[in-house]
Amino acid sequence: MKICVNCKNKLEDDAKFCSNCGGNEFMPDEDIAPRIEEAATYCPNCHADLTGQNAAFCPNCGQNLSLPTKEQQNAVMGYGSAWQSVKEKAQNNAFLQSVQKDFANSEAVKMMKDGVHNTAAKVKSASPNKQRNIMIAAVAVFVVLLLVVITNIHRCEECGDVYFGKKNTISFFGQTEDVCKDCYEDFYSFSW
Repeated sequence: MKICVNCKNKLEDDAKFCSNCGGNEFMPDEDIAPRIEEAATYCPNCHADLTGQNAAFCPNCGQNLSLPTKEQQNAVMGYGSAWQSVKEKAQNNAFLQSVQKDFANSEAVKMMKDGVHNTAAKVKSASPNKQRNIMIAAVAVFVVLLLVVITNIHRCEECGDVYFGKKNTISFFGQTEDVCKDCYEDFYSFSW
């Protein structure tokens, strides 16, 4: 175990950044354990003991205690390079490149892109009143599609799976259940 110098959060030995404040300076657990039990507080910049003081600024170094330290800011900036690394790995992944190529070469995607570009060109050349009407119509279509999707999502009362589509109802000894297509077919394919 180790402890973050900035916020005194306990962390695993393999942690590179504090999960609480994002700091990247640590000290071994045994060095600070007695001071934590006393509920001590320290300046995040110079580590001066501020126990019992209700200060907005450190009396030792002048650090504004409500602002992040340079170490915390640098730790946050370090996340940018981590995201860049993830992005590069994703761009170099053969499977993802294959999926991206398939998606880009899809006729359906091309048709949708052409339709969006044509519609966008028509909307740009339309009068402001007509643009407003088009936007209202687009929002209405989106809401209707969203309602269609939402009203067609169901949970099978037999297996518990969530499925999209119409409800299939089975009856057995006066009990009815709404089930997915697989459970419906299993139920009626069983020879009684």
